[in-house]
Amino acid sequence: MNLKPSALSVAMAASISLTACGPAQILGADDAVVKLSPLENNPSAGYLTLRGGAEDQKLVEVTSKQADRIELHETVKEGGLTKMQTLQEVNVPAGENVEFKPGGKHLMIWGVNKGAIEKGQMNLLVKYSNGEIFKVPAKIETMGSEQSMHSEIGTDKTAGHAMPSETMDTAPAE
Repeated sequence: MNLKPSALSVAMAASISLTACGPAQILGADDAVVKLSPLENNPSAGYLTLRGGAEDQKLVEVTSKQADRIELHETVKEGGLTKMQTLQEVNVPAGENVEFKPGGKHLMIWGVNKGAIEKGQMNLLVKYSNGEIFKVPAKIETMGSEQSMHSEIGTDKTAGHAMPSETMDTAPAE
């Protein structure tokens, strides 16, 4: 009796076990949206989902030829206040998603190009620590009133980008 497995049965078993794991997630970014500030000199807010690939990475920069400046920010609670802080980078664990959303990590975008606004879309260039850069289309939407702008970003302009956390509305405005 031959107890050695055939090459075919080994290949089939490997194929079945890999299929059960599902496809590997590929490094990138999706679902980008820019909420345009109703006040011309105020920054707009940007949101997207980062996808971790096979290895841990860091988001190191987001740029656009259609904006003057883009910064990485995060809304944090500190000493009873909710405020924004600038981030130098964002960890993107392997195989996981990192969401930029109101009340959390987000982009602050200054000087969105009028042509992009008219078109309703701009391109973001998302750069990771491994040097890969992804061009991500971002839909441009208006935030609405000044009040909804502060709710979406998670700040209060009148308090130097900080306000008591118990009064802050972090739900996205529709």
